[in-house]
Order: sequence, then C-alpha cells, then structure tokens
Amino acid sequence: MPLVLLVEDNVDTRGMYATFFGSEGFRVLEAADGLQALSQLAGEKPDLILLDLGLPRLNGVQVLRMIRQQPRLADLPVVVISGQLDLLNAAEDIAADVVCPKPCEPADLMRVVRAVLDRGHAH
Repeated sequence: MPLVLLVEDNVDTRGMYATFFGSEGFRVLEAADGLQALSQLAGEKPDLILLDLGLPRLNGVQVLRMIRQQPRLADLPVVVISGQLDLLNAAEDIAADVVCPKPCEPADLMRVVRAVLDRGHAH
C-alpha cells in the first residue's frame, strides 16, 4: 500500500485529497505547513509527496529545495499542486517531478500519481 505525504494548508482541500487517496488504497500522512512536512519526513519515508506551494511557515519551494538537498530524500517523487504561477516556475526549476496547476480534480491527480509511481518502479 503506497504511502503519500499530503502537504496542503487548506483544510478542505487536504481533507478531500486525503479521503480520495485513502479510498483508492493509499496510506496518507498529512501536513498543514512546510515545517510539519519536514517533521513528517524525518520519520517514515513516503513513496511520494503531494506538495502545495503556498504554505505558511515554510513555503513549498523551500520544502522542495530541502528535500532535494537530503541524500535520503533526494530521489523522492514530488508532485506539486499550486495555483501560484510564480511559484510553479520555481518548483520546476528545483526538479519537481510533475507540476499540477490548481484546481486539480482528485481523479486527475490520481492518474498523475499512479504514472509517477509506475515510472519509479520501472527503473
């Protein structure tokens, strides 16, 4: 059962994605901001991160940069979801695996996540 870390500050959006991914057989860890995300990553390594960019305390671009700098996490697939176009470009520069502009329907996001996970298992 794949483990996904869902990093999203909007409670309703986070709940919607967490419920949907849970119903599709994923285990879901949740974080409401960048510092919580890094705290979660200090524990169990997820199979994939769903990362919003417009986060309080530490934004998603900063979180992504820190992930890419840690050897244990550098190869971790990260799917960025954001409505902030300026930050989307920055995320692409730091090597997000996929960037999904908001709004992103759960079923569309699931297709992206499955494609990224399948690609990772093909190596």
